Amino acid sequence: MKKNVQCLLPLITLLLLSLFNAGCTGTPASSTESTPLIATPSIGYAATLRVTDTYVPIPTEGTKVVSIWIDPEIRYHPYLENLAIPDAYLGENKAESNFWIEIEKESNKPTEIIYEDFFVLAVPFVNQTKNVSYENLKKTWMQNSQSQKQILWIYPEDEINFEKIFEGKPGSQVISSIEKPDQCEDDNCWKLINFNHIDPEWRVVTIDNQSPLNSDFDASQYKLIFRVYLNQNENQTEEMSLPIIMERQTNFDPDLLTSVLMTGTTAMVRNTAAQIEQMGADFPSKNLKWLFDTINITHVSNEVSFYSDCPPAIPVRKEMRFCSDPGYIEVLKRMGVDVVELTGNHLLDWGPDAFLETLTIYEENGIQTYGGGRTIEEAEKPLVIEHNGNKIAFLGCNLPGPENNWVSDDRPGSLACHLDELAETISTLREEGINPIFTFQHNEFNTFRATQQMRDDFWQMANAGAVIVSGSQAHYPQGIDFVNSSFIHYGLGNFLFDQMYTYWGMATIDVHYFYGNQYINTHQYPIINENFGQPRLMNEEEAALLLDKIYASSFYYLAENP
Repeated sequence: MKKNVQCLLPLITLLLLSLFNAGCTGTPASSTESTPLIATPSIGYAATLRVTDTYVPIPTEGTKVVSIWIDPEIRYHPYLENLAIPDAYLGENKAESNFWIEIEKESNKPTEIIYEDFFVLAVPFVNQTKNVSYENLKKTWMQNSQSQKQILWIYPEDEINFEKIFEGKPGSQVISSIEKPDQCEDDNCWKLINFNHIDPEWRVVTIDNQSPLNSDFDASQYKLIFRVYLNQNENQTEEMSLPIIMERQTNFDPDLLTSVLMTGTTAMVRNTAAQIEQMGADFPSKNLKWLFDTINITHVSNEVSFYSDCPPAIPVRKEMRFCSDPGYIEVLKRMGVDVVELTGNHLLDWGPDAFLETLTIYEENGIQTYGGGRTIEEAEKPLVIEHNGNKIAFLGCNLPGPENNWVSDDRPGSLACHLDELAETISTLREEGINPIFTFQHNEFNTFRATQQMRDDFWQMANAGAVIVSGSQAHYPQGIDFVNSSFIHYGLGNFLFDQMYTYWGMATIDVHYFYGNQYINTHQYPIINENFGQPRLMNEEEAALLLDKIYASSFYYLAENP
């Protein structure tokens, strides 16, 4: 039983099955326009498939109308909602149909992906799992055990897709629920989710070292993808062009992804300056170049001005009046720094002339700045960057001073913290569809715990709409928080500085991910400072020690607002 597409009325809300039962008067085959086949699922939950709105008509004169068979296992899935194929009709018999819509790829005949859904594995933010193999994940999916040592949480709408991905029904370790299950109050819970539903409080981990968030992501090696193919009948002798005129529908496009790398304190002075003099501009970033090379926007808070009259770095100067040789701009350039924060409290150590020279150096080297400037207006202005459709604004201020470091009507400098005014600016940016990242030069405390004033100030910025609130002042790594899915890090710690002892020599680099103009996830890279200004990535034992300390002094807002 087959119905020519040209005699079907557009069916947007009817069941797919009605295509086989609908009757109407046929239209001559010589018509110059064709009505596409429209397949609509019989189940009602939302689909993410978005077929292109405009189709190029195919003249039927001299053109064969083709038959398409849809695999019964996927016929009523939401991803076929509003599927439209010109000059085609539904075939009831697979063997007699020209083309097949199914989840298996045909290798011997022409084939086309018409839909794909990317999924990710995420863990609670404090869980230090980094990578899981597909085979181990599949075992967990299918395992039946009373112990439930490892829980997999999924949304009910995704279960049928995972059954195809893992080639089997879920076992007892899998919990299907829209709400967070009680079993997921512990860190032994993993979450399998659609890429569109990534939650910042659940950190995405790699599968066989592959993740859609990675710059070197290879989709051909990634197993958590559900695909639908349009295949030509493998037994068909006549070669026919694939009849589909639509864009591939996918929930992941790497061209909509942006990564932003945030760092803590940079001060290329004292022993760090001496090392640069002796070892060259590549010395500070040598161990982390692999990371910088993967990032779209790199941030540094350089607390020290470049100054042509800066005294020589050798012999090492021990004073607390800081400046850097203008040649050290090469250090930042070789790291690929895009944005420099100007809230540091040593920027005016050598007076306004050194600071003004610094601004010129940044401008001449294509490095953008925020949080300070020549005038109050310049210092207050958010730095807005658009990348891959993601609109991101950088704002920052200096809370502790000193007062002569603040910009004024007659003096350049960093922006003083007038938090109510800044909160209004943040709210306005959010209303304009821009994602604010706010950074503090706050009071310094050599402890993992954030003070109550820090919490209040950071929370105010997050509640105003900042998606990231980051503390650049800390020489000592501090805790993190989430406020309504906004990520807070009270203090990252030293990035490029010569403080080597105990936790002063440890820090994190935070990489934040944006997709579709939304903040979606954060990865933290624990680092340790060596050779007075050459950080490296920590090994697993070192990282576990530091992160345990950080997370033990975290989540104040969540504790007060369960």
